[in-house]
Amino acid sequence: MKRTILAGETARAVYEQVLRADAERRGVRFDAGETAAFARQFENIEAELYRYVYGPEAQWRTIFPVVSAANWAEFSTHRMIDRVGEADEVDDLATDFPHVEIVGEEATQPIRSYGASFSYSIDDVRKALYAGMDITSEKALVAREAIERKVDRVMAFGDARMNIPSFVNNSSVPAVFNAFTPVTASTKTSGTQWNAAANAGDVTKILQDIEAMVIAIRSATLNGFGPAAKVDLIVGTSGWNFLMETAMKTTNFVRETYGSYILANMPSIEAIKYWPQLDTVGAGGKERIMMKLTDRRVAGGLLPVDFEMTPPEARGFGWRVNARSKSGGVVVRYPKGVAWMDGTMV
Repeated sequence: MKRTILAGETARAVYEQVLRADAERRGVRFDAGETAAFARQFENIEAELYRYVYGPEAQWRTIFPVVSAANWAEFSTHRMIDRVGEADEVDDLATDFPHVEIVGEEATQPIRSYGASFSYSIDDVRKALYAGMDITSEKALVAREAIERKVDRVMAFGDARMNIPSFVNNSSVPAVFNAFTPVTASTKTSGTQWNAAANAGDVTKILQDIEAMVIAIRSATLNGFGPAAKVDLIVGTSGWNFLMETAMKTTNFVRETYGSYILANMPSIEAIKYWPQLDTVGAGGKERIMMKLTDRRVAGGLLPVDFEMTPPEARGFGWRVNARSKSGGVVVRYPKGVAWMDGTMV
């Protein structure tokens, strides 16, 4: 016999009908309200409050260090010092020693507020207390999550209206075209599609792509951050699922994924990090992968105000609360310490 499992309001309605029919057979009659109240006595209500999940949480904090600034600031400026001149051989009595000098420049990014609000009435509070729920905390959490998602997008794409620069499309960050792998029409012009059926997850091609990005950063920075400087590989959803969940091989019942193999065999890679903002950034709306030196000086997320709320403003028999964060996007001080590549995911 096929069994049908009912859930939610449908299950409750059917259960109330069964109780009412059983009571009427015994000569007892209930109205609809009484039947519902009676049914609730046999219902278990879990103490934990579950929330709908609409997607991954904001990930920018796992990728960038937070750059602080005064909470009243409208702009943030960082200063870069460069040096010119070289030493050379000189005579004891020479008076024309080679001259060295420093030159400086400034880069400024605007800071803007991103906010949301929530409201609740006195009856909302009373109902929530009866149900054992803190409605103000729940609504504040929703506001914070909404603002954090917005800040995550600003960190990735900037805000063109406010002149906040993009990170994933930063024109100063060099693209890497893999010179080791033959380019075909199916692999675009920037690397091999790792998860394409024709490649069958060829780990050699995957390592070549990643090595090309590492070499590009080391060459561009002249190893100025040290020959052993570490990098993070940043991928979107398809890249993360492929690298971290797809088995490359299984030996003696030990399952090794592409990601674990990369981390174990490429000492330059500090971590593989997930950022779904990269899902459709690449050419043709495909995923882009990025790489960044882990040195905190390379880039950081500008966040003068993490999260703040106004006191509740009375409106009739209710209250309204405004909340905000202040962000200036990602500050890229050393763009040559970052690289990106398209065409790795189908």
